[in-house]
Amino acid sequence: MSADLVQVLREVDNFHKTCCLLLDDFISYVRNRIPDNAFVWSEKGYSVWHSGASQHLGNFLFEHLGKYKFAFMLVKVNEDSNVAFKSRDYYAVCNELGVDPYFPLLFITGVYQPRDEDYLRRNLYARRAWPHHILKLLPDQILQKMNCSPSYRLNEELVFETDPSAGDYWCNGAEFKIRRLTDIKNQEMLIEIAEELLAR
Repeated sequence: MSADLVQVLREVDNFHKTCCLLLDDFISYVRNRIPDNAFVWSEKGYSVWHSGASQHLGNFLFEHLGKYKFAFMLVKVNEDSNVAFKSRDYYAVCNELGVDPYFPLLFITGVYQPRDEDYLRRNLYARRAWPHHILKLLPDQILQKMNCSPSYRLNEELVFETDPSAGDYWCNGAEFKIRRLTDIKNQEMLIEIAEELLAR
């Protein structure tokens, strides 16, 4: 194995670790500013399941001021997903944002609007899925029951909702902002984003 290839692999590994550290720092900052008994859930990971499927993302959901607020880091989308790469709407979102559909490199923050708060608290699969839904990673029958901002733009306030007839599993509603992960250059910017979310 050549030294050049090893160096590339080291840089890739370091990038994924840096992304994880960024989310860790964000979560730590927020947790220090909310009550100890507040509902909090987080998970993150970079996984390679087989030669045709890998994913890197991080989720953070917490209760604050009577609202369910979230941060979602999407580095790499699972290309083996049955929904992800059949959804033309997802490709349209990526095109509007000017990002690669496989490596979006996004950091999304906002507030969910669950119709049933207990459902969101107890359903792990819904908590994992909702941030994907707001990017329109949805099957056609749910896309037809969706309302959202007419176009997606970076660093702008966006909205998303599904009709109650879609059911609670699909993201009920959210107000959110999408940023490029690579635009977060330092701790000061990360703290600014966290404070903005806490103030919502």
